[in-house]
Amino acid sequence: MRLIVGAVLMPLVVFWLVVVIGAVLFAFKKRKAGGRVLLGAGIWLMLISTPFLPGALVSGLEKGFKPLDTNTIIPLEKPVDIIVLGAGHSDDPNLPANNQLSLNALGRLCEGIRLHRMIPRSKLVCSGYGGKLKKSQARILANAAMVLGVDSTDLLLSDKPENTFQEAQEYKRLFGTVHQLIVVTDAMYEIIGLWVAKIEIKRSSK
Repeated sequence: MRLIVGAVLMPLVVFWLVVVIGAVLFAFKKRKAGGRVLLGAGIWLMLISTPFLPGALVSGLEKGFKPLDTNTIIPLEKPVDIIVLGAGHSDDPNLPANNQLSLNALGRLCEGIRLHRMIPRSKLVCSGYGGKLKKSQARILANAAMVLGVDSTDLLLSDKPENTFQEAQEYKRLFGTVHQLIVVTDAMYEIIGLWVAKIEIKRSSK
């Protein structure tokens, strides 16, 4: 259910759904309504293809969570876990681990390592499943972290979750709620994840 809802809410999927609806209306000889629907699909495609709409959607989230600095880190009680959420990878043995990560995943990992080095005795939690690939996102993140100088003893793996909601559940199952937690992700990619999580929470509470 979570994966279906998440897929349906993706901007390009919305575009194609609207196009199909417009085509169906044309097939039933409702040309005026179909034309309006297709026009709406065209306008939607233009909006999601420019930085304006995505920027407007994520600006509120980004402004609400400023990058952590030394002044923010100092008051944190120990121990602290820093979880780097998955963001895509390949599984090419000919490439070093850092080059197997997507640009978003590599950016998240670099931010996680920055915070890890600022917080003594913190642990870096690498999260994400492998899909159809042999190695999970979590394993590639961990390997890349070691390439970038992180000690293996400071790394924890959570290689089962397929999405943001499952990552939260799996972290709690594996590591509990005792440690303070810093989540490293992107506002752009977590809007859909937050919507799906809210839907799933409401569904499971009934």
